[in-house]
Amino acid sequence: MKRDIVVIGASAGGVEALATVVAGLPPDFRASVFVVLHVWPHAPSLLHEILDAAGPLPARAAVNGAPIEPGTIHVAVPDCHLLLEPDRMRLAHGPKENYARPAVDVLFRSAAWALGPRVVGVVLTGNLDDGTAGLWAVKERGGIAIAQSPDEASYPSMPRSAVRRVAMDAVVPLAGMAQTIVGFCEEGIMPRKERGATDMMKAEIGAARGEARGGDPMRFGPFVANTCPECHGAMSEIREGSIIRYRCHTGHAFTLDSLYELSHTQIGNSLWNALRAIDERIVLAQRLERQARGDGETKLAEAYGKHADLTKEWGRRVRDVILDVGLQASETIPPPEEYPPGREEA
Repeated sequence: MKRDIVVIGASAGGVEALATVVAGLPPDFRASVFVVLHVWPHAPSLLHEILDAAGPLPARAAVNGAPIEPGTIHVAVPDCHLLLEPDRMRLAHGPKENYARPAVDVLFRSAAWALGPRVVGVVLTGNLDDGTAGLWAVKERGGIAIAQSPDEASYPSMPRSAVRRVAMDAVVPLAGMAQTIVGFCEEGIMPRKERGATDMMKAEIGAARGEARGGDPMRFGPFVANTCPECHGAMSEIREGSIIRYRCHTGHAFTLDSLYELSHTQIGNSLWNALRAIDERIVLAQRLERQARGDGETKLAEAYGKHADLTKEWGRRVRDVILDVGLQASETIPPPEEYPPGREEA
């Protein structure tokens, strides 16, 4: 038996990277290729047409329930997770993972669960760490883990995270990616360590399909102080090797990096909500001031006027904070390798 399932994930910069990879695949390549690119959920995607024109293999938009076809590139469609079963693909509108649907990790995890050592997982250019947890699952189930060389990726965060957290079989530049994929698919599957699908893996695939998670969410890890950015539900912490992730009881999932990035959005939203409430209070105070003056209650009108002025000052301060938070957040954090190890303070 040979490896015959290739799953590829990309985000920012992914269209050009994916086109380069599929252009290098030979016309007689018999493996089935599945692609997830994070795309805008409310507009049609032309990625399958772009990839169809880029290389010799036909590329098609994924279809729910369609069989897995050899020598074909299947592309995830907007706003649906793409999952694999032993002989067919599924589309589902389950909870988002890392604020994405389709999500790279969902495709990789389902492929690992259903097809084990037949899978070759590939992480290309993109921001944050999407794909790392899914590639870890591919490796755990006996598959192959490949990443684009971070040094040449347009957006190196995704492949860099995968290289740091997963025992890679190959880290190659984009120009050599297709040849590397073909090489692993032409090999016979050698006996290697393969772990069974865990309860957590099965539960997460069920969640992506939109099935009720059920049971005690703490069975997969302890509850944490953070709440889900999507639904504000309680979350538990999941550890897979050195990977730390979070999942709420309704099924939304986040990596540690993505949850940290999203926390800034939450702060910004909360501050804007506070500013909205302040503006509404000013309008009400001014309305009450006018009403009091119309009723001849001068002192009461002056009191409401002072309240309006005080609230305007609150608004000015909150607006200054919002602008400052935005400026601070625009400062990017250098990758880990730019922080040399230091001596611990006694």
